[in-house]
Amino acid sequence: SSTLCQAPRGSGCRQQDGKLTAVKKEESTLEGTSVALSYEYSKTPTGSDEFYWYRQFPGKPPEFFFSHLGSKATLQSLDHRFSHEVKAAEKQIDLQISSAAVTDSAVASPLCASSGDTADCSSD
Repeated sequence: SSTLCQAPRGSGCRQQDGKLTAVKKEESTLEGTSVALSYEYSKTPTGSDEFYWYRQFPGKPPEFFFSHLGSKATLQSLDHRFSHEVKAAEKQIDLQISSAAVTDSAVASPLCASSGDTADCSSD
């Protein structure tokens, strides 16, 4: 079974095996250019780690838009502009947005899943 926890951007998501933490509190870019949201992972990502991404606009509930494994495999993407890069040696995961749009201005949060039975979800 998987245990899920949600971490607001700038907070950490603790799993049984690891913790995901935003490198920067926010990112900005010009419309039409690319941007990467970088997250440090406290362990080396593996193909069995699953990551689910949500975005939240002011006054709206979070909405799913992207999921991937801790490898090169994408599980689901609702928008072709989103991709990810796993930098295992640096223990970093980048969520990449090509051709950024004004509508991308939202809080992006990783929802991480662990194959373990417990997770400690807390803001740091």
